[in-house]
Amino acid sequence: MLHETSKKYYLYKEITSVHEDLFVKDLYSALFLATEPSKYTRDISQLYGIAHIIAISGFHLAFISFFIYWIFYFPYKFLQDRFFPYRNRNEDLLIISSIFIFFYLYFIDFIPSFLRAVILFLIVTYFYFRSIKILSIYTLLIVILISLALFPQYVINVGFWFSVFGVFYIYLFLNYFKHLSNVKIAIFLNIFLFFSMIPIVHYIFNVISIYQFSSIFFTIIFPIFYPISIVAHIIGFGDIFDNYLIKIFSLHVDSSIIQINIYFLLFYILLSIIAYFNKKAFYLFLALMSSF
Repeated sequence: MLHETSKKYYLYKEITSVHEDLFVKDLYSALFLATEPSKYTRDISQLYGIAHIIAISGFHLAFISFFIYWIFYFPYKFLQDRFFPYRNRNEDLLIISSIFIFFYLYFIDFIPSFLRAVILFLIVTYFYFRSIKILSIYTLLIVILISLALFPQYVINVGFWFSVFGVFYIYLFLNYFKHLSNVKIAIFLNIFLFFSMIPIVHYIFNVISIYQFSSIFFTIIFPIFYPISIVAHIIGFGDIFDNYLIKIFSLHVDSSIIQINIYFLLFYILLSIIAYFNKKAFYLFLALMSSF
């Protein structure tokens, strides 16, 4: 519950005031302020497989850090060229981005999935400064240990572990397919993530529907939707996508229940980890993932 005198509540009222539909209000409030969506919105997000889009995590951090970096890039370059050309521009801009991201993390009350992403971002930034390999499973392990050391209660937080597995499967994909072009990576990585996360997600959330395959499409277009929606709310056109969102997410969706055996889940996770180090195990993992 937001306190009525808080700045977060003020922004919440500003954001939701331009929307009439409950789902759309919940969607933007969750996207920008990490507020708890209603049960109706959670149900819709499960049916369409977009829970990872609504819940703020590393998926959003990538875009936020990108925006901050380029917002400050040209003003900083102008000042640097004239007053401190000896400074490393990339390092300084990453430090500036880190400061803004930390304040945003504080503002949204240290949401577990976003906290994990911020810790990973800070560690990756540090590794970048020290020319240490970034795309490594050991980097993720360090992030997990630091996160749980600082916030031990996250050991039982579902959102935190979803976020961890999401990053792990990104690393697993890039471990074998980083030679692909950026366009192919953007497309096939989203498909790979969707299928690789199915057993883990549906062990907790056992509702399944054919519309969940649309998650791949929504994930691909999200990098366009997210920045436009932010700017639209800032300049007073926050409802620009409302009619489309209402039409898309008001469709009748048939669903069913699926049960994932705990032993199958443990085997799946263990095989995933082995697959990172062993190519034959990776092929076996792909076969298991595809047949699910």
